[in-house]
Amino acid sequence: MSKLSTSKLFTILFAVLTVVLTIGLIACYRDRGWLSIASAANLAQIFASIFVGLSLLFVAAQLRQQTNLARSSNSQSFVNSVSNFMLAIGSNPELMNLYSTGGDGFEALSREKKVHYRYLVGWWLFSKT
Repeated sequence: MSKLSTSKLFTILFAVLTVVLTIGLIACYRDRGWLSIASAANLAQIFASIFVGLSLLFVAAQLRQQTNLARSSNSQSFVNSVSNFMLAIGSNPELMNLYSTGGDGFEALSREKKVHYRYLVGWWLFSKT
């Protein structure tokens, strides 16, 4: 059995409460007397209060879902940028060696390797943004 979504549940509850109120008002006008205009107004206020609470719950559920989607999107974006960087590093043995040893022996590197390493670090930093 599938789960009812919050919006479907909200719609069903609204329809049921509207039918009850409508039947009560029709019965009131046909002099059956189980619902007066004053009690219908009170009932409508109760329904309105219920729907305000349900609306707040619905908005909270939507915000939670949107937050989760944003987190997932940010994680996927980070993985994409890092995987491109790692693919470029892993496919070139010279870059891999520079990446694995550059931070420790930076001073021992030649001028060209230092520039290359700085470029590599800059690429790493900007690929995450």
